[in-house]
Amino acid sequence: MLDLAIVNGNVYFDGGIHRVDIGVQDGKTVQVSQGTLPEAQKTVDASQKFVMPGAIDPHVHFGIYNPWESDFVTESKAAAAGGITTAISYFREKTPYLSLLPRIIAEAEKGSLIDFGIHLGILTQQHVDELQEYASSFGVISYKFYTNYMGNVKKIFGAEDALNLDEGDMDHIFRKTAGTNITICVHCENMSISRRLERDLDRDKENSLVFYEKRSPDYAETQSLMSTLYLARLTGAKVYIVHTSSGSSTEFVQRTKGIWGEKYTMETCPHYLSATASETGLAGKVNPPLRSAQNAEFLWEGIRSGLLTTIGSDHCPCTREKKGTGSLDAVKPGFGEMELTLPLLFSEGYHKRGLPLETIARITSANVAKAFGLAPSKGSIAPGADADIVMVDLSLERKVTPSSLHGSSGYSIYEGRTLKGWPVMTIRRGEIIAENGIVSEEGGGRYLKRS
Repeated sequence: MLDLAIVNGNVYFDGGIHRVDIGVQDGKTVQVSQGTLPEAQKTVDASQKFVMPGAIDPHVHFGIYNPWESDFVTESKAAAAGGITTAISYFREKTPYLSLLPRIIAEAEKGSLIDFGIHLGILTQQHVDELQEYASSFGVISYKFYTNYMGNVKKIFGAEDALNLDEGDMDHIFRKTAGTNITICVHCENMSISRRLERDLDRDKENSLVFYEKRSPDYAETQSLMSTLYLARLTGAKVYIVHTSSGSSTEFVQRTKGIWGEKYTMETCPHYLSATASETGLAGKVNPPLRSAQNAEFLWEGIRSGLLTTIGSDHCPCTREKKGTGSLDAVKPGFGEMELTLPLLFSEGYHKRGLPLETIARITSANVAKAFGLAPSKGSIAPGADADIVMVDLSLERKVTPSSLHGSSGYSIYEGRTLKGWPVMTIRRGEIIAENGIVSEEGGGRYLKRS
């Protein structure tokens, strides 16, 4: 007898959408069939619903403004409500990670409702020297290169063997990881441009996100992207471009994509696709900054053409009190939004722009699993894969209100916006953890060693 059967749904399976039934046993998908399934202890009727693999969010920041362990409790519930069954969180400290990792993994596993992995920030030479040990001992195979910390690691973190995080360090790390299973996640921004503009611009003239975007313009990202891809090609390193925010970046890669090989992946975020600097208040301060509506259309085209192949929320939960109010300088960057990733993609992508459902499933599940060593267990509905499944009502419309969200932030930059297309059931390894906005109070999430 099956543990769970999901029947009558329109299922993203084997690269397309098919009318198939899904059988689940012991946390795994064991059958995908157009025939009759064996009897099941529980049967879910998915009639008129879109069924896809549980979304994987490759870009969250738990533990920045709140304690690491508490974010895994509250934000994993937000993830489950939004159809996300796996997340990979960035963690960075100045100290060596070998002694830290067992503790932070254990703390996260105590409360997380979803499965999770960890990216580590490369801040010191010791971090570089120990990369392979982190990978072999803990299955951490992705590392963040923070160009935005260039020259400031010692000042910010107090690290004695701090890296400068300039192009020389990038080349050094790329050469060290070339030919391995390690991926370097790069924040692309030419800080010499951004810092020069910050000195030159008159801060007193404007107190808005439009002004903030002028300080960190699209071409600062694109110029850094050019350098990153060139060094990656020369060294053979595997790179992942985080939070692509600039249409000029996708335009550059479109024009030159034949020369960069296949060892790079480009991610964008829901807020760069669906929010703008001119229409969003200071609560929308984030790095890189929000840009224009025209810029967003370039990014949508980048998804459609296959240049931008993953979506990460850049979820950084923070209450309004902690984030700050009043002036641009007083407001901290980052906000929580992972619960709205799928509703935004369905509403803005599928309904408004005709983005195929298959594309949404790929960029939120299969592509992420392949990029970060989670396939074939994650990212697909297929026999042998973990039964991580989300059921979506594409016709369901809801208005975004703080009271309807499950994270700890208590506000949303999308408050008052009506979105169409919402997850109505989330299944993690065969267990229903969210249904019609009601989220399980149990934990059960597991740390994922990757290879």
